[in-house]
Amino acid sequence: MRLARAPLSGHPDNICDLIAAGIADEYLHRDPETRIRCNVSGGRGAIFVTGELLTQADFDVSHLIQRLLGQYGVYESMEPFIALEPVGSERVGIFKQSCIDPIIINGYATRETDSLLPAPIHWAKKLAQVLDEKRKRDPDWFWLGASGSVSVIGVGKEVTEVAVEVEHGTQPIDQVRLAIADEFFESGWRQDAKVTVNSFGAMEKNNIEVSVGRSSSHVVAYGHGLPISVNPAGRDWHAAEVYGAWLARYIAKNVLQKSDAKAVMSELFFTPGDVIPPKISIRDERGNDLSRFLEINREQVVNLLEAWKKQGIMTEVIKSGLIGGPHLPWE
Repeated sequence: MRLARAPLSGHPDNICDLIAAGIADEYLHRDPETRIRCNVSGGRGAIFVTGELLTQADFDVSHLIQRLLGQYGVYESMEPFIALEPVGSERVGIFKQSCIDPIIINGYATRETDSLLPAPIHWAKKLAQVLDEKRKRDPDWFWLGASGSVSVIGVGKEVTEVAVEVEHGTQPIDQVRLAIADEFFESGWRQDAKVTVNSFGAMEKNNIEVSVGRSSSHVVAYGHGLPISVNPAGRDWHAAEVYGAWLARYIAKNVLQKSDAKAVMSELFFTPGDVIPPKISIRDERGNDLSRFLEINREQVVNLLEAWKKQGIMTEVIKSGLIGGPHLPWE
């Protein structure tokens, strides 16, 4: 069994992710050398921002949060509580390091889908985007709320079921279920695959105004069953956990396209103080070593990482779920 889940744009956890990423992006825009670890949580009238940072930038974080909330469709009054503190002098040296603890970061690519993603995560992302686009662009879907999620279940190479949780206002649940199922089938979802919508019944509203969320809660980049990637919300691009995930995905895709493998898993091993991973392992679906297909040196890695550090990238990462998004440079 395989499982993947994609939140809709207004899911409370996703809103917290986007706020955390937006804060990190703003600091990085004002000071590209910023180091930040920021967490966002809250709902029902309050947003809490905690964390620590090392930066030369200074701005009104509360004002930014209010702007971001409006940008993502949250118009109710939400009071921000900010506890972003400078790193203590005794920890500055450690905080500047790209890698603090030994870590292994995985990347994955498969010929299973056009996006080179496993079928469950490919479809979860695609169907979540279908709902977001219908909500934004189709007046007949005025009833569809921004909060919710799409979960896709697979068995072997087949996708067998999709489970959807959405807000739908006062629209009758039977009409909602029929409309979503029809739209999914028109988008390419298998006619013989099961579509379940709001299995517990009607859900008029379930956004951050009436529920709660927390950043970095959604962390499965390639779907359950494969190594979990870090959720970089509230982090900066200097962290090995962040740029290492980008690099691992890039390497896996690059090697897959050069070889005859059906799937490629890359592993990047960092030790404390490393900027470039000293060890990289690449294997196909049968466990064969594919290192001979990796034609990349230290200078090329550095150039790639610098090219990917562009304005607004942390927000784009969250919107795309780390991998698979067309606007992500490593894709």
